[in-house]
Amino acid sequence: MADFAHHAVVTPRSDDIFVCAQEEPVNVKAELKQLLALAGPMCLTFLIESTQSTISVALVGSIESEQTKELVNGAALSTSFTTLTVIAVVIGLPTALDTLCSQAYGSGNMAKMGTSLQSALLAMTMAFVPIFVINWFSDHILMGLGQDPVVCVLSKRFTLYITATYPFYAFQQIVRKLLQAHNIVYPMFFLAVVSNAIHIGAGIPLTRVFGYDGAGLARVLCQAVYPILLAVYLWFRPVYKQWHIQWSLQTAWTNLREFFQFGLPGLLMMMLEFTAFEILTLLSGLLPDNLVALGANSILMNIIILFYNTYLGMAIASGVRVGIMVGAGQIAHAKCILKLAFGTFLCCIVLTALLFYFLRTKLPPLFVSDVDISKRAEEIIPYIVPLHMMDALNGLSQAVLRALGRPAFATYVNAGAYYLVGIPLAAAFAFGLHWSSEGLWSGFTSASLCACCIYAFYFTKRLNWIQVVDEAKVRNE
Repeated sequence: MADFAHHAVVTPRSDDIFVCAQEEPVNVKAELKQLLALAGPMCLTFLIESTQSTISVALVGSIESEQTKELVNGAALSTSFTTLTVIAVVIGLPTALDTLCSQAYGSGNMAKMGTSLQSALLAMTMAFVPIFVINWFSDHILMGLGQDPVVCVLSKRFTLYITATYPFYAFQQIVRKLLQAHNIVYPMFFLAVVSNAIHIGAGIPLTRVFGYDGAGLARVLCQAVYPILLAVYLWFRPVYKQWHIQWSLQTAWTNLREFFQFGLPGLLMMMLEFTAFEILTLLSGLLPDNLVALGANSILMNIIILFYNTYLGMAIASGVRVGIMVGAGQIAHAKCILKLAFGTFLCCIVLTALLFYFLRTKLPPLFVSDVDISKRAEEIIPYIVPLHMMDALNGLSQAVLRALGRPAFATYVNAGAYYLVGIPLAAAFAFGLHWSSEGLWSGFTSASLCACCIYAFYFTKRLNWIQVVDEAKVRNE
Protein backbone atom coordinates (compact mmCIF):
# COMPACT_ATOMS: atom_id res chain seq x y z
CA MET A 1 0.00 0.00 0.00
CA ALA A 2 2.81 2.35 0.77
CA ASP A 3 5.64 0.40 -0.80
CA PHE A 4 6.27 3.04 -3.45
CA ALA A 5 9.69 3.49 -1.88
CA HIS A 6 10.71 0.09 -3.18
CA HIS A 7 9.81 1.05 -6.77
CA ALA A 8 11.33 4.54 -6.77
CA VAL A 9 14.86 5.08 -8.00
CA VAL A 10 16.58 7.69 -5.81
CA THR A 11 19.72 9.41 -7.07
CA PRO A 12 21.86 12.05 -5.37
CA ARG A 13 22.25 15.40 -7.06
CA SER A 14 25.38 17.51 -6.93
CA ASP A 15 23.86 19.68 -4.20
CA ASP A 16 23.18 16.61 -2.03
CA ILE A 17 19.43 17.01 -2.38
CA PHE A 18 17.71 13.71 -3.03
CA VAL A 19 14.90 13.61 -5.57
CA CYS A 20 12.75 10.82 -6.84
CA ALA A 21 13.85 9.96 -10.37
CA GLN A 22 10.86 7.75 -11.10
CA GLU A 23 7.38 7.97 -9.62
CA GLU A 24 4.39 5.70 -9.91
CA PRO A 25 1.63 7.17 -12.14
CA VAL A 26 -0.95 9.12 -10.14
CA ASN A 27 -4.44 7.61 -10.18
CA VAL A 28 -6.65 10.42 -8.88
CA LYS A 29 -9.73 8.22 -8.50
CA ALA A 30 -7.81 5.60 -6.52
CA GLU A 31 -6.22 8.25 -4.29
CA LEU A 32 -9.60 9.82 -3.55
CA LYS A 33 -11.07 6.42 -2.75
CA GLN A 34 -8.22 5.63 -0.34
CA LEU A 35 -8.48 9.04 1.30
CA LEU A 36 -12.22 8.74 1.89
CA ALA A 37 -11.90 5.13 3.09
CA LEU A 38 -9.42 6.32 5.72
CA ALA A 39 -11.27 9.53 6.60
CA GLY A 40 -14.76 8.06 7.12
CA PRO A 41 -14.04 5.87 10.16
CA MET A 42 -11.68 8.48 11.61
CA CYS A 43 -14.36 11.18 11.43
CA LEU A 44 -16.83 8.95 13.26
CA THR A 45 -14.19 7.99 15.84
CA PHE A 46 -13.35 11.59 16.71
CA LEU A 47 -17.04 12.50 16.80
CA ILE A 48 -17.81 9.70 19.26
CA GLU A 49 -14.79 10.41 21.45
CA SER A 50 -15.63 14.12 21.66
CA THR A 51 -18.74 13.28 23.71
CA GLN A 52 -16.85 11.88 26.73
CA SER A 53 -16.71 15.15 28.66
CA THR A 54 -20.39 15.81 27.91
CA ILE A 55 -21.30 12.33 29.18
CA SER A 56 -19.34 12.93 32.39
CA VAL A 57 -21.10 16.23 33.11
CA ALA A 58 -24.49 14.68 32.22
CA LEU A 59 -23.88 11.82 34.67
CA VAL A 60 -23.05 14.31 37.42
CA GLY A 61 -26.15 16.32 36.50
CA SER A 62 -28.32 13.25 37.06
CA ILE A 63 -27.32 13.10 40.75
CA GLU A 64 -30.20 14.01 43.07
CA SER A 65 -28.58 16.16 45.72
CA GLU A 66 -28.85 19.55 47.36
CA GLN A 67 -25.40 20.19 45.91
CA THR A 68 -26.26 19.23 42.32
CA LYS A 69 -25.47 22.71 40.98
CA GLU A 70 -22.08 22.77 42.73
CA LEU A 71 -21.33 19.21 41.58
CA VAL A 72 -22.10 20.04 37.94
CA ASN A 73 -20.01 23.21 38.15
CA GLY A 74 -17.16 21.21 39.72
CA ALA A 75 -17.22 18.62 36.93
CA ALA A 76 -17.45 21.34 34.26
CA LEU A 77 -14.57 23.31 35.82
CA SER A 78 -12.51 20.13 36.05
CA THR A 79 -13.20 19.44 32.37
CA SER A 80 -11.94 22.91 31.41
CA PHE A 81 -8.84 22.60 33.62
CA THR A 82 -7.86 19.12 32.44
CA THR A 83 -8.38 20.13 28.82
CA LEU A 84 -5.16 22.10 29.26
CA THR A 85 -3.29 19.83 31.67
CA VAL A 86 -4.25 16.37 30.36
CA ILE A 87 -6.06 16.42 27.00
CA ALA A 88 -3.71 18.91 25.35
CA VAL A 89 -0.69 16.81 26.38
CA VAL A 90 -2.20 13.44 25.48
CA ILE A 91 -3.33 14.66 22.06
CA GLY A 92 -0.56 17.18 21.39
CA LEU A 93 2.69 15.33 22.18
CA PRO A 94 1.88 12.17 20.16
CA THR A 95 1.37 14.32 17.05
CA ALA A 96 5.12 13.78 16.62
CA LEU A 97 4.13 10.34 15.33
CA ASP A 98 2.07 11.96 12.56
CA THR A 99 5.43 12.93 11.09
CA LEU A 100 7.64 10.04 12.18
CA CYS A 101 5.36 7.04 11.61
CA SER A 102 3.71 7.99 8.32
CA GLN A 103 7.06 8.92 6.75
CA ALA A 104 8.74 5.79 8.14
CA TYR A 105 5.98 3.60 6.74
CA GLY A 106 6.21 5.29 3.35
CA SER A 107 9.98 4.84 3.27
CA GLY A 108 9.71 1.17 4.22
CA ASN A 109 11.78 1.72 7.40
CA MET A 110 9.52 -0.26 9.74
CA ALA A 111 12.18 -0.41 12.47
CA LYS A 112 11.84 3.37 12.76
CA MET A 113 8.27 2.84 13.91
CA GLY A 114 9.54 0.61 16.70
CA THR A 115 12.03 3.20 17.94
CA SER A 116 9.39 5.95 17.67
CA LEU A 117 7.04 3.84 19.78
CA GLN A 118 9.64 3.51 22.52
CA SER A 119 10.48 7.23 22.47
CA ALA A 120 6.78 8.11 22.62
CA LEU A 121 6.18 5.86 25.63
CA LEU A 122 9.18 7.35 27.45
CA ALA A 123 8.14 10.94 26.63
CA MET A 124 4.56 10.42 27.77
CA THR A 125 5.78 8.79 30.99
CA MET A 126 8.04 11.77 31.68
CA ALA A 127 5.18 14.19 31.00
CA PHE A 128 2.96 12.49 33.59
CA VAL A 129 5.03 13.78 36.54
CA PRO A 130 4.37 17.53 36.06
CA ILE A 131 0.77 16.79 35.06
CA PHE A 132 0.16 14.89 38.30
CA VAL A 133 1.72 17.67 40.41
CA ILE A 134 -0.29 20.42 38.70
CA ASN A 135 -3.55 18.49 38.96
CA TRP A 136 -2.91 17.59 42.61
CA PHE A 137 -2.81 21.30 43.43
CA SER A 138 -5.59 22.22 40.98
CA ASP A 139 -7.91 23.40 43.77
CA HIS A 140 -5.35 25.94 44.99
CA ILE A 141 -4.61 27.07 41.42
CA LEU A 142 -8.31 27.59 40.64
CA MET A 143 -8.94 29.40 43.93
CA GLY A 144 -6.01 31.65 43.10
CA LEU A 145 -7.82 32.49 39.86
CA GLY A 146 -10.87 33.61 41.84
CA GLN A 147 -13.09 30.52 41.52
CA ASP A 148 -15.55 29.47 44.24
CA PRO A 149 -13.70 27.43 46.93
CA VAL A 150 -16.43 24.77 47.25
CA VAL A 151 -16.52 24.25 43.48
CA CYS A 152 -12.70 24.14 43.39
CA VAL A 153 -12.56 21.31 45.96
CA LEU A 154 -15.17 19.34 44.01
CA SER A 155 -13.30 20.08 40.80
CA LYS A 156 -10.08 18.63 42.22
CA ARG A 157 -11.84 15.35 43.08
CA PHE A 158 -12.99 14.96 39.49
CA THR A 159 -9.65 16.16 38.14
CA LEU A 160 -7.83 13.34 39.93
CA TYR A 161 -10.08 10.78 38.25
CA ILE A 162 -9.32 12.31 34.84
CA THR A 163 -5.62 12.29 35.77
CA ALA A 164 -5.92 8.55 36.41
CA THR A 165 -7.06 8.07 32.79
CA TYR A 166 -3.78 9.56 31.50
CA PRO A 167 -1.76 6.29 31.13
CA PHE A 168 -4.60 4.58 29.25
CA TYR A 169 -5.34 7.61 27.10
CA ALA A 170 -1.66 8.14 26.26
CA PHE A 171 -1.15 4.49 25.30
CA GLN A 172 -4.14 4.38 22.98
CA GLN A 173 -3.11 7.66 21.31
CA ILE A 174 0.38 6.30 20.61
CA VAL A 175 -0.83 2.95 19.25
CA ARG A 176 -3.52 4.72 17.23
CA LYS A 177 -0.85 6.77 15.42
CA LEU A 178 1.13 3.66 14.51
CA LEU A 179 -1.96 1.84 13.26
CA GLN A 180 -3.03 4.88 11.23
CA ALA A 181 0.29 4.76 9.38
CA HIS A 182 -0.73 1.24 8.28
CA ASN A 183 -4.11 2.67 7.16
CA ILE A 184 -5.75 0.68 9.97
CA VAL A 185 -8.59 2.77 11.42
CA TYR A 186 -11.68 0.59 11.94
CA PRO A 187 -10.50 -0.94 15.26
CA MET A 188 -10.31 2.53 16.86
CA PHE A 189 -13.84 3.27 15.68
CA PHE A 190 -15.22 0.10 17.27
CA LEU A 191 -13.19 0.74 20.43
CA ALA A 192 -14.66 4.25 20.67
CA VAL A 193 -18.18 2.79 20.43
CA VAL A 194 -17.41 0.20 23.14
CA SER A 195 -15.75 2.82 25.34
CA ASN A 196 -18.74 5.16 25.19
CA ALA A 197 -21.12 2.26 25.80
CA ILE A 198 -19.16 1.36 28.95
CA HIS A 199 -19.04 5.02 29.98
CA ILE A 200 -22.83 5.27 29.88
CA GLY A 201 -23.67 1.68 30.84
CA ALA A 202 -21.37 1.59 33.86
CA GLY A 203 -21.70 5.29 34.60
CA ILE A 204 -25.41 5.22 35.41
CA PRO A 205 -25.25 2.54 38.16
CA LEU A 206 -21.90 3.80 39.47
CA THR A 207 -23.29 7.31 39.81
CA ARG A 208 -26.37 6.00 41.60
CA VAL A 209 -24.24 4.05 44.08
CA PHE A 210 -21.20 6.30 44.54
CA GLY A 211 -22.61 9.65 43.44
CA TYR A 212 -20.04 12.19 42.22
CA ASP A 213 -17.17 9.71 42.51
CA GLY A 214 -19.12 7.18 40.46
CA ALA A 215 -19.09 9.51 37.46
CA GLY A 216 -15.32 9.84 37.84
CA LEU A 217 -14.87 6.07 38.09
CA ALA A 218 -16.91 5.62 34.90
CA ARG A 219 -14.55 8.02 33.12
CA VAL A 220 -11.57 5.89 34.21
CA LEU A 221 -13.25 2.65 33.13
CA CYS A 222 -14.11 3.92 29.65
CA GLN A 223 -10.44 4.77 29.06
CA ALA A 224 -9.04 1.64 30.73
CA VAL A 225 -10.86 -0.53 28.20
CA TYR A 226 -8.79 0.89 25.31
CA PRO A 227 -5.39 -0.73 26.06
CA ILE A 228 -7.09 -4.02 26.99
CA LEU A 229 -9.01 -4.27 23.71
CA LEU A 230 -6.03 -2.97 21.73
CA ALA A 231 -3.93 -5.77 23.22
CA VAL A 232 -6.58 -8.29 22.15
CA TYR A 233 -6.63 -6.83 18.63
CA LEU A 234 -2.83 -6.93 18.34
CA TRP A 235 -2.82 -10.51 19.62
CA PHE A 236 -5.02 -11.61 16.72
CA ARG A 237 -3.45 -9.24 14.20
CA PRO A 238 0.20 -8.81 15.27
CA VAL A 239 1.01 -5.74 13.20
CA TYR A 240 3.58 -4.79 15.83
CA LYS A 241 5.89 -7.57 14.61
CA GLN A 242 6.59 -5.45 11.53
CA TRP A 243 8.02 -2.72 13.77
CA HIS A 244 11.04 -4.84 14.78
CA ILE A 245 10.79 -3.67 18.40
CA GLN A 246 13.93 -4.23 20.46
CA TRP A 247 13.10 -2.77 23.84
CA SER A 248 15.91 -0.54 25.03
CA LEU A 249 15.85 2.49 27.31
CA GLN A 250 18.95 3.78 25.54
CA THR A 251 17.19 3.57 22.16
CA ALA A 252 14.18 5.41 23.54
CA TRP A 253 16.38 8.07 25.14
CA THR A 254 18.51 8.54 22.00
CA ASN A 255 15.43 9.23 19.87
CA LEU A 256 13.71 11.36 22.50
CA ARG A 257 15.04 14.63 21.09
CA GLU A 258 13.56 13.89 17.67
CA PHE A 259 10.21 13.02 19.27
CA PHE A 260 10.10 16.30 21.20
CA GLN A 261 11.22 18.20 18.09
CA PHE A 262 7.92 17.29 16.43
CA GLY A 263 5.78 16.69 19.53
CA LEU A 264 6.33 19.92 21.47
CA PRO A 265 5.01 22.16 18.66
CA GLY A 266 1.90 19.96 18.53
CA LEU A 267 1.46 20.30 22.29
CA LEU A 268 1.92 24.08 22.19
CA MET A 269 -0.52 24.36 19.29
CA MET A 270 -3.20 22.51 21.26
CA MET A 271 -2.61 24.58 24.39
CA LEU A 272 -2.70 27.84 22.45
CA GLU A 273 -6.03 26.94 20.85
CA PHE A 274 -7.64 25.65 24.06
CA THR A 275 -6.42 28.66 26.06
CA ALA A 276 -7.69 31.09 23.43
CA PHE A 277 -11.19 29.66 23.70
CA GLU A 278 -11.02 29.75 27.51
CA ILE A 279 -10.13 33.45 27.22
CA LEU A 280 -13.16 33.89 24.96
CA THR A 281 -15.31 32.38 27.72
CA LEU A 282 -13.82 34.75 30.30
CA LEU A 283 -14.48 37.73 28.01
CA SER A 284 -18.09 36.67 27.51
CA GLY A 285 -18.48 36.69 31.30
CA LEU A 286 -17.58 40.40 31.29
CA LEU A 287 -20.38 41.38 28.91
CA PRO A 288 -23.39 43.32 30.28
CA ASP A 289 -25.73 40.35 29.74
CA ASN A 290 -23.10 37.97 31.07
CA LEU A 291 -25.35 35.11 32.25
CA VAL A 292 -27.15 34.84 28.92
CA ALA A 293 -23.91 35.48 27.01
CA LEU A 294 -22.06 32.72 28.89
CA GLY A 295 -24.87 30.26 28.23
CA ALA A 296 -25.13 31.18 24.55
CA ASN A 297 -21.36 31.05 24.00
CA SER A 298 -21.20 27.66 25.75
CA ILE A 299 -23.75 26.31 23.27
CA LEU A 300 -21.88 27.79 20.31
CA MET A 301 -18.58 26.29 21.48
CA ASN A 302 -20.19 22.86 21.79
CA ILE A 303 -21.58 23.15 18.26
CA ILE A 304 -18.23 24.31 16.84
CA ILE A 305 -16.28 21.57 18.64
CA LEU A 306 -18.77 18.92 17.50
CA PHE A 307 -18.37 19.85 13.84
CA TYR A 308 -14.63 20.54 14.15
CA ASN A 309 -13.95 17.07 15.57
CA THR A 310 -15.74 15.56 12.58
CA TYR A 311 -13.41 17.41 10.22
CA LEU A 312 -10.41 16.63 12.42
CA GLY A 313 -10.67 12.95 11.49
CA MET A 314 -10.64 13.82 7.81
CA ALA A 315 -7.71 16.20 8.32
CA ILE A 316 -5.57 13.60 10.10
CA ALA A 317 -6.43 11.02 7.44
CA SER A 318 -5.19 13.47 4.80
CA GLY A 319 -2.01 14.05 6.80
CA VAL A 320 -1.37 10.32 7.06
CA ARG A 321 -1.69 9.83 3.31
CA VAL A 322 0.54 12.84 2.54
CA GLY A 323 3.15 11.68 5.08
CA ILE A 324 3.28 8.19 3.58
CA MET A 325 3.85 9.61 0.10
CA VAL A 326 6.53 12.00 1.37
CA GLY A 327 8.30 9.08 3.03
CA ALA A 328 8.10 7.15 -0.23
CA GLY A 329 9.46 10.12 -2.19
CA GLN A 330 6.27 10.33 -4.25
CA ILE A 331 5.89 14.09 -4.58
CA ALA A 332 3.25 13.97 -7.32
CA HIS A 333 1.09 11.66 -5.19
CA ALA A 334 1.50 13.89 -2.13
CA LYS A 335 0.48 16.97 -4.13
CA CYS A 336 -2.50 15.11 -5.56
CA ILE A 337 -3.70 14.06 -2.09
CA LEU A 338 -3.27 17.63 -0.82
CA LYS A 339 -5.43 19.00 -3.64
CA LEU A 340 -8.05 16.27 -3.18
CA ALA A 341 -8.18 16.92 0.56
CA PHE A 342 -8.72 20.66 0.16
CA GLY A 343 -11.28 20.08 -2.58
CA THR A 344 -13.20 17.61 -0.42
CA PHE A 345 -13.05 19.98 2.56
CA LEU A 346 -14.35 22.92 0.53
CA CYS A 347 -17.34 20.89 -0.68
CA CYS A 348 -18.11 19.60 2.82
CA ILE A 349 -17.75 22.89 4.69
CA VAL A 350 -20.15 24.61 2.31
CA LEU A 351 -22.74 21.94 3.16
CA THR A 352 -22.17 22.13 6.92
CA ALA A 353 -22.17 25.95 6.80
CA LEU A 354 -25.59 25.83 5.14
CA LEU A 355 -26.73 23.37 7.82
CA PHE A 356 -25.48 25.78 10.50
CA TYR A 357 -27.47 28.63 9.03
CA PHE A 358 -30.74 26.91 8.15
CA LEU A 359 -30.84 24.89 11.39
CA ARG A 360 -29.92 27.86 13.58
CA THR A 361 -33.34 27.79 15.27
CA LYS A 362 -33.16 24.02 15.88
CA LEU A 363 -29.62 23.55 17.23
CA PRO A 364 -29.61 25.63 20.47
CA PRO A 365 -32.68 23.90 22.03
CA LEU A 366 -30.78 20.59 21.77
CA PHE A 367 -28.31 21.92 24.36
CA VAL A 368 -30.43 24.07 26.68
CA SER A 369 -34.07 24.55 27.64
CA ASP A 370 -33.71 28.22 28.66
CA VAL A 371 -35.58 30.29 26.05
CA ASP A 372 -33.47 33.46 26.44
CA ILE A 373 -30.15 31.62 26.09
CA SER A 374 -31.47 29.59 23.15
CA LYS A 375 -32.73 32.72 21.38
CA ARG A 376 -29.41 34.53 21.94
CA ALA A 377 -27.43 31.59 20.56
CA GLU A 378 -29.70 31.55 17.51
CA GLU A 379 -28.90 35.23 16.86
CA ILE A 380 -25.13 34.64 17.05
CA ILE A 381 -24.94 31.46 14.91
CA PRO A 382 -24.58 33.38 11.58
CA TYR A 383 -21.39 34.91 13.03
CA ILE A 384 -19.79 31.51 13.71
CA VAL A 385 -20.50 30.08 10.25
CA PRO A 386 -17.37 31.65 8.66
CA LEU A 387 -15.34 30.68 11.74
CA HIS A 388 -16.40 27.06 11.30
CA MET A 389 -15.36 27.12 7.65
CA MET A 390 -11.95 28.68 8.32
CA ASP A 391 -11.28 26.40 11.32
CA ALA A 392 -11.93 23.27 9.25
CA LEU A 393 -9.48 24.39 6.56
CA ASN A 394 -6.90 25.37 9.20
CA GLY A 395 -7.23 21.97 10.85
CA LEU A 396 -6.42 20.35 7.50
CA SER A 397 -3.44 22.67 6.96
CA GLN A 398 -2.05 21.86 10.41
CA ALA A 399 -2.41 18.10 9.86
CA VAL A 400 -0.61 18.32 6.51
CA LEU A 401 2.17 20.46 8.01
CA ARG A 402 2.72 17.79 10.68
CA ALA A 403 2.92 15.16 7.96
CA LEU A 404 5.52 17.28 6.16
CA GLY A 405 7.59 17.70 9.32
CA ARG A 406 6.65 21.39 9.70
CA PRO A 407 4.58 21.48 12.94
CA ALA A 408 6.54 24.42 14.37
CA PHE A 409 5.38 26.65 11.52
CA ALA A 410 1.74 25.84 12.33
CA THR A 411 2.38 26.70 15.98
CA TYR A 412 3.82 30.11 15.09
CA VAL A 413 0.83 30.82 12.86
CA ASN A 414 -1.61 29.80 15.61
CA ALA A 415 0.13 31.96 18.20
CA GLY A 416 0.14 35.01 15.96
CA ALA A 417 -3.40 34.54 14.69
CA TYR A 418 -5.05 34.00 18.08
CA TYR A 419 -3.00 36.24 20.34
CA LEU A 420 -1.97 39.09 18.04
CA VAL A 421 -5.16 39.23 15.96
CA GLY A 422 -8.07 37.21 17.37
CA ILE A 423 -8.18 38.05 21.07
CA PRO A 424 -7.33 41.79 20.69
CA LEU A 425 -9.94 42.20 17.94
CA ALA A 426 -12.52 40.19 19.89
CA ALA A 427 -12.08 42.50 22.89
CA ALA A 428 -12.11 45.62 20.69
CA PHE A 429 -15.26 44.57 18.82
CA ALA A 430 -17.12 43.39 21.92
CA PHE A 431 -16.25 46.20 24.34
CA GLY A 432 -14.89 49.05 22.20
CA LEU A 433 -17.56 48.88 19.49
CA HIS A 434 -20.18 47.34 21.83
CA TRP A 435 -20.93 44.44 19.47
CA SER A 436 -21.37 42.08 22.43
CA SER A 437 -21.00 38.34 21.67
CA GLU A 438 -21.17 39.01 17.94
CA GLY A 439 -17.99 41.04 18.36
CA LEU A 440 -16.21 38.26 20.24
CA TRP A 441 -16.90 35.72 17.52
CA SER A 442 -16.10 38.22 14.75
CA GLY A 443 -12.68 38.76 16.34
CA PHE A 444 -11.99 35.04 16.44
CA THR A 445 -13.16 34.69 12.84
CA SER A 446 -10.59 37.34 11.88
CA ALA A 447 -7.87 35.25 13.53
CA SER A 448 -8.94 32.11 11.72
CA LEU A 449 -9.13 33.94 8.39
CA CYS A 450 -5.64 35.36 8.95
CA ALA A 451 -4.24 31.87 9.65
CA CYS A 452 -6.05 30.45 6.62
CA CYS A 453 -4.49 33.06 4.32
CA ILE A 454 -0.99 32.39 5.69
CA TYR A 455 -1.37 28.64 5.18
CA ALA A 456 -2.68 29.16 1.63
CA PHE A 457 0.30 31.38 0.79
CA TYR A 458 2.73 28.84 2.26
CA PHE A 459 1.33 25.85 0.37
CA THR A 460 1.12 27.69 -2.95
CA LYS A 461 4.26 29.85 -2.84
CA ARG A 462 6.74 28.77 -0.17
CA LEU A 463 6.57 24.99 0.25
CA ASN A 464 9.67 23.22 -1.08
CA TRP A 465 8.60 19.63 -1.74
CA ILE A 466 12.12 18.50 -2.72
CA GLN A 467 13.49 19.70 0.61
CA VAL A 468 10.67 18.01 2.53
CA VAL A 469 11.31 14.68 0.79
CA ASP A 470 15.06 15.00 1.32
CA GLU A 471 14.60 15.61 5.06
CA ALA A 472 12.28 12.61 5.30
CA LYS A 473 14.85 10.44 3.52
CA VAL A 474 17.65 11.50 5.89
CA ARG A 475 15.35 10.94 8.87
CA ASN A 476 14.58 7.37 7.80
CA GLU A 477 18.03 6.22 6.65
